[in-house]
Amino acid sequence: MKKILLLLFLSFFINLHVQADDTKDFQIGGISLNDSLLNTFSEKEIKKAKRKTSFKSKKYSMYAFFGDYNPYDHLVIYTERKDKSYIIKSVAGFMKFEKNWEGCLKEQDSISDEVQNLFSNAKKTVKEFAQPFDKTGNSIERDVIFALEYGEEIGSACQKWGKKYKAQRKKKDTIQVFMDTKEYAAWLRSQGH
Repeated sequence: MKKILLLLFLSFFINLHVQADDTKDFQIGGISLNDSLLNTFSEKEIKKAKRKTSFKSKKYSMYAFFGDYNPYDHLVIYTERKDKSYIIKSVAGFMKFEKNWEGCLKEQDSISDEVQNLFSNAKKTVKEFAQPFDKTGNSIERDVIFALEYGEEIGSACQKWGKKYKAQRKKKDTIQVFMDTKEYAAWLRSQGH
């Protein structure tokens, strides 16, 4: 009986470890990479959620969904522009951290610990910089990005917007938790982000 329990435990443990090296079971707001948006939203909802982007290249389309995506208050998803199957190449969940930079950083550290535990072989990069969109230099961002074994990226970004930029653009301080395919991450870097 002990041998059977030990085998069951080892089998369960090995399955968890295998899943941790694969992003297909990792979700943000109930959404996974390389799934179709049509699994979650109707085509009418998808078309209504489409947004313009500031990227030079028009390779990807952006969709914003607002609502309760526990714990996120909205999701931003990218698919290839001409893909009628709406296969997800990037998904990000956003939570407000208005006037709470320290709280955002604490949440980011907690998220980073969880990702590191799930993907122990991931390469971690941390950077903090002034947001280039705000010419006053008063908006800052701190990114923690994990590059996974097959090139996917999972990470988070705390964004604190300057007072003037916030008023002009109606921005809120947020934490963003994101997951990108290898191709999308490379494309995003090529766009200067």
